[in-house]
Amino acid sequence: MERWIPVNDIPGGLYLDELIDNYQGVSLSLRGEDSDRVLRIEFGLHVISYQSTAEHCVLKTLDNNASLNVPWSLFTSTESDYINLLVEESYKIIDSETKIHYLIKHADGIINVISSQAPQVKWT
Repeated sequence: MERWIPVNDIPGGLYLDELIDNYQGVSLSLRGEDSDRVLRIEFGLHVISYQSTAEHCVLKTLDNNASLNVPWSLFTSTESDYINLLVEESYKIIDSETKIHYLIKHADGIINVISSQAPQVKWT
């Protein structure tokens, strides 16, 4: 996993306000502690898979990945166990090319998103 910096002024730690999955696709709203600014990450309809997991369920993942043990919340990778799992589970209907794994670490857990395109990211 590599640090992902899609826009300026992202605080080291983020809190999840909402995760929306509806007819417009998947989007996240996050903010820094004591902040009125909201970071919107809009994946739209390009999400292949996502999972939201509480922090106490991913302690081993956090311990075993030094890159996640930094005061930063947004990461990305083009090669991951999650992508490989989706390729395998789909009997290779989904291929690993052009798939991006986004990992969003927030105060209460981790959100993993596999997308075929980069999301739109903006401050609101």
